Amino acid sequence: MTSKQNYYALSERLALLGVLGLGFSIPLATSLLSLFTILILVCWLIGKKFKNGPLLLRTNPVACVAFLLFAGLVLGMTYGPANKDEALGWLVKYRELLLVVVLIPFLAEERARAWAMYAFFAGVFVSLLISFGMGLGVLPFKQAWGPSILSRITHSAFVAYFAFWAAHRFFSDDNKKWLWLLALILGVYNIFFMIASRTGYVIFVLLALLFIYQRFSWRYRLIGVGLLVAMLAVFLSLSGKFSGRISETGAGYQEYGANAEQYTDGLGYRLEFMENAWNLIRQKPILGYGTGSFPKVYASVARLTGRVPTDNPHNEYMLLAIQLGLPGVMLFVGLFGVMWRYARMLPEHDTWLAQGLVVTMGSGCFVNSWLLDAHEGHFFAYFTAVFFASLVVRPGKNRSPA
Repeated sequence: MTSKQNYYALSERLALLGVLGLGFSIPLATSLLSLFTILILVCWLIGKKFKNGPLLLRTNPVACVAFLLFAGLVLGMTYGPANKDEALGWLVKYRELLLVVVLIPFLAEERARAWAMYAFFAGVFVSLLISFGMGLGVLPFKQAWGPSILSRITHSAFVAYFAFWAAHRFFSDDNKKWLWLLALILGVYNIFFMIASRTGYVIFVLLALLFIYQRFSWRYRLIGVGLLVAMLAVFLSLSGKFSGRISETGAGYQEYGANAEQYTDGLGYRLEFMENAWNLIRQKPILGYGTGSFPKVYASVARLTGRVPTDNPHNEYMLLAIQLGLPGVMLFVGLFGVMWRYARMLPEHDTWLAQGLVVTMGSGCFVNSWLLDAHEGHFFAYFTAVFFASLVVRPGKNRSPA
């Protein structure tokens, strides 16, 4: 092997280390997440993986649509009230879209994709252990949202996806079923009895319904839905956190309907943000206000109404619509659609998990701006690359993973 070949081989090994480190750190630490992302990017550049970018974009529809959305945000920097520094700052927050293209070349081998998947779920399991340690008083915590190292929304979403994965493993693996059942029980208990997150509840229920649809025939689907409803009813009667959060939801909606000056629950603020965002979208539906424009255009609305300003409407669809207009939203929704379509070409287990990724991200973005958020955005980019790295679609040829 020549020195040049050794150089590229070392770059590949470092990149794989970076990919695994990134997956493990997504549920745990922002600093590590950034460190491993930089390592991957450096390896992508020095290993000249970028040279394969045009071919990747021509043959991988998922990577292509993600890149087009990022390109749209680049184009959105050319107009609107945000100055160049502000627009660039927002563009950097959407770097996860470009990360999909960067990650895919390092996940060409099935073994690398399997390791990458385990790396993330190992990180979630560690975060679960930390959460239980906090809940039992073994580890200290000061967060108002409960025993988790990330926000309760982020933590509960990742744990819900972890539980979805564990449920599939329980039904698929003949060996060690007790291990997957234990992981599932720990995840469910953590979501409903320890972390009070409405987003986590909704995502768990949607993933549970998806699991029932994926695994069972119509007769057993009805039974599964009935068992899910019964389980939620039991949790509602036993868990003070779950029932309390549901009660707060009703109170928050009533406060918003009464047009209160200040809301005691975050739901009122979210509904107000989205109502005002919708009014902004109706004013410029075609091209929007430009990348990074939201804080300034929303501030003008807040001044007129005397309401609370925000730099985040807590809805990714609306945030993209305000910045890029309907084309931006169509690209984002189109990305989910392309992922769902081509997920059917993957191995069965990957199909199920890829569909779960679309449900998790698609539903979460209705009440959060998850492309904008570091952990959720990296989660989306990471698993999009893991599931669709093998996808190759050429005109006139069979469409199948490589």
